[in-house]
Amino acid sequence: MEIVFNNSGTPLLFLSNITYGQTIKINKQVNEELVSVFSHNQVEYAYWGDDNRYPERANDIIGKTGVLSTGLNYKCRCCYGQGVLPAKLVGTDENSKAIYEPVNNREVLNYLRGYSFRNYHTTAFRDLIKLGNCFPVFVFDQTGEKILRVNAINARHCRLSTDKTKLVVFGNFACRYP
Repeated sequence: MEIVFNNSGTPLLFLSNITYGQTIKINKQVNEELVSVFSHNQVEYAYWGDDNRYPERANDIIGKTGVLSTGLNYKCRCCYGQGVLPAKLVGTDENSKAIYEPVNNREVLNYLRGYSFRNYHTTAFRDLIKLGNCFPVFVFDQTGEKILRVNAINARHCRLSTDKTKLVVFGNFACRYP
């Protein structure tokens, strides 16, 4: 294999009998005025994309491209498949592979096959596949011991906090753009 270097010692390309490769240098100038966080209720949140408009831009592109929209919806349906098969980890074998046992609790099975969970599941997959993130919210009973349902907040309206004690803010960010 032969490697070609520039005057400063940076490898530029390599050649061999079966492969050829080259390197590229990316000069990305950073705009000093670009801010990577914004404040909401005295908590700093990270922008989603360079100007906090990533979800809107992604939705615009997806909406204008029929093949992309259809493909993403198909991918959501494939990921959902037959739904969720609840299983319990019961141990590991001698090769450290996990051993699972099916959960046969009727209440759990009915919940996972019910409308509210299927609705959450498809909505969360759609956000995850389109925007790369989803934001589930667990709704508990009054005692706080049992999950009644899981809701998915539209990822387009969420941003992550830089402070890990307060993770998500929900709002209409489209009206806050300059």
